[in-house]
Amino acid sequence: MTAGIRGIDVSYHNGVIDWKKVKQSVDFAIIRAGYGKSQMDKQYINNICGAHTAGLKIGIYWFIYAANMDEAVLNAKMCEKCIEGYKDIITMRVWADWEYDSDKRNPQTKESRTAIVKAFCDYLAGKGYEEGVYSNIDYIENKFGDLSEYPLWLARYYSVPGDYKPFMWQKTSEGKVPGISGNVDMNIYYGNMPTSGNNFISQVKEFSLKRDGNTYISRNFKVSEFRCKDGSDKILIDVDFVRSKLQAIRDYFGAPVAVNSGYRTESYNKKVGGAKKSFHMTGQAFDIVVKGHTPAEVAGYAQSLDINGIIQYNGFVHVDSREVKYWAHG
Repeated sequence: MTAGIRGIDVSYHNGVIDWKKVKQSVDFAIIRAGYGKSQMDKQYINNICGAHTAGLKIGIYWFIYAANMDEAVLNAKMCEKCIEGYKDIITMRVWADWEYDSDKRNPQTKESRTAIVKAFCDYLAGKGYEEGVYSNIDYIENKFGDLSEYPLWLARYYSVPGDYKPFMWQKTSEGKVPGISGNVDMNIYYGNMPTSGNNFISQVKEFSLKRDGNTYISRNFKVSEFRCKDGSDKILIDVDFVRSKLQAIRDYFGAPVAVNSGYRTESYNKKVGGAKKSFHMTGQAFDIVVKGHTPAEVAGYAQSLDINGIIQYNGFVHVDSREVKYWAHG
């Protein structure tokens, strides 16, 4: 695993927290906003305000209690209600948390449990939030179906994540941090989606233009913006690259980002003279223009984001999520 940053996750069970002291030991906090269809965590407001004031990076988790997909959406709507006033400071995702107690209250099959988690995540993604799934090895291997489209927050105590290569790793429930009485969950945040490893992780997701065209996959980007210009319904998008890189470019310049070319079918790529193994055909490449800013400015900032594939053209910048660095002028 690559190096990450240290953080904690907390709820009202951790009592009243001295966030100034906490900040001396960790960089981020994943805060429980609530649980079920109607319950805000008793310490949520104090925790998110305290963590923000102390200068910590912030993420959210929601403990799901739901009997079906409709109730999962009600969970997501309550979560949205709790966090909407803090949207600008939630930079480390909203995490869906389904655990043994969720099953104890609402027993599920593998298929229905997976559908519930998907319904929760997809509702919030449609509202512009970056989402993810909290899970452990038992659930990944035995109780969930395919959740590969969502970043993984893996609970695996006292041993390294190994082949699972999560987005974030909860390494122990017995951490000690000044400012918190008793034990606290400790986490390592890696902040990037691996391109290989366990099948639970995948960067590229398939969408339908007809079904998903108006769905937001980040605060400022909709599925339809990445469609192939030949009008085909299928769209492949590297969703994490959009959320972590294109959105960062949008936020940095504070200006609209036009996607001149996103996904391309093989036939359309051939028609426009694209490279035979173009990353556009796998949904991993984006030709962009930032309103009011030159390609040189955009390419320069893209380099600061450690984007591996950058080609600066006269009128636009090509960026992609290849594994080997390639920076060039077209």
